[in-house]
Amino acid sequence: MNLDTYLLFNSIHYVMKAEELLKDAGIIIDLIPVPREISSDCGMCIAFSEQDLRKVISLASRQGFPGETRIYRRMARHEYQRIEKEIFGSETNSGTG
Repeated sequence: MNLDTYLLFNSIHYVMKAEELLKDAGIIIDLIPVPREISSDCGMCIAFSEQDLRKVISLASRQGFPGETRIYRRMARHEYQRIEKEIFGSETNSGTG
């Protein structure tokens, strides 16, 4: 399974909480370092398959994580697109390193 979509939070606490939530829901995930092209800050994020995007959106929205929640899709090897506008109603930004 291709884990090509990334869920980022502003706190490792929320990453850990989301990891448990998504695993309990049966979603295949991996906890990975945030790709440098997305953020130069140290940190961890959750990688998951884009096919689970709607389920992840639903669970994260219901949980109501405070602060900024960002979702990126890997477009190419070092290219990512921010996609949470369709999820949380925020401004869409595409970003590359």
